[in-house]
Amino acid sequence: MDKVTICVPLGNGSVWENNELRYMLRSLDANLKYTYDLILFTSRKVEWLNCKQKIIPRTYPKELLDFFKKKHYENYYDVYHKIKAMANDDDVSDNFIYMYDDLILLKPIIFKDLKKLYAAATFDDISLRLKNPKNNKWLNTIRQAADICGANNYSSYIYETHLPRYYNKEKLNIMFNKHPIAKKYIPYAISTLYYNMYYDKPDAIYNEENNVKAGFYGGTNPPDQYLSETEEQVKKAVYDKVWGNYNNQGLTGALKLWIEKQYPNKSKWEI
Repeated sequence: MDKVTICVPLGNGSVWENNELRYMLRSLDANLKYTYDLILFTSRKVEWLNCKQKIIPRTYPKELLDFFKKKHYENYYDVYHKIKAMANDDDVSDNFIYMYDDLILLKPIIFKDLKKLYAAATFDDISLRLKNPKNNKWLNTIRQAADICGANNYSSYIYETHLPRYYNKEKLNIMFNKHPIAKKYIPYAISTLYYNMYYDKPDAIYNEENNVKAGFYGGTNPPDQYLSETEEQVKKAVYDKVWGNYNNQGLTGALKLWIEKQYPNKSKWEI
C-alpha cells in the first residue's frame, strides 16, 4: 500500500496554545502502526513542527458578507477552503486521512482501523430536531446535507463524528463541483454529504454501541459524552475506546494532566 498523507487543518488556535496538536501527534506516534506523511493546512505557521505546512488564509465569500453585513458560518467556510486545498494539493496522496488536532489515539491500531467509517446516527434518528434546527449551526449544516441527499437519492446517515475521515481527492472534487458550497447561505456538512454520496452505509453506527470515542465536552449526552472533572472519570471514559476528543468546556485540568502523563515523549514531528 502506498504511503497515505495525514492532513491536519488548523484554525486560529485555542486556549491550550497548540498543545492539542502536540499531543495528537504524540498519540499517533505512539499508537499508529503505519508509516505516513503529515501535512498541516494552517492559517499560520507552527514554529515547533518540522512537517510540511501549507498556509491557507481564512477567506470568506464576498456575496455572503455583503448580504449579512458580517461573517456567517465563518469556521465552516474555513474548513471548506482547507479541504478544497487538500483535494488539490500534489503533495497529498490520492486517498488521505483528514485528522482533527483535538483527537487523541488511545490504543495501538493499524491502518484499516484508521479508515473505518463510523456514523453517529441516521437522519431519521433526529428528524424532529432537523425539522426545526433553530439557530443550531451544526444542525443547520446537517439539514442542508440531508436535503441534498434526499433530492439525489443518496444514503441517509450522519457522519459528523469528529473522528478521522478517509477521503479521496477526485471524489471530493466531483462532489464540490456537483454541489457547490462557496456561496450557500448555510453550508452543508461536508462529511455527511460525501459519505452518503459514495457509500451505502457505514461500518458502524456508534449511537447503537459506542466503543470508539470518549468525548469530553463539559456534559454527559449519550452516546459519546463523558465527564472529565477527575482523573477517575477520565480513566473510566477512555477504558474501552479508540479515540478521545474534547472541546474547551471539557478540557479540564484533570484531562490535561491525564493527556500529558500518557504522552510525555516528543513525536518525530517536533523540533
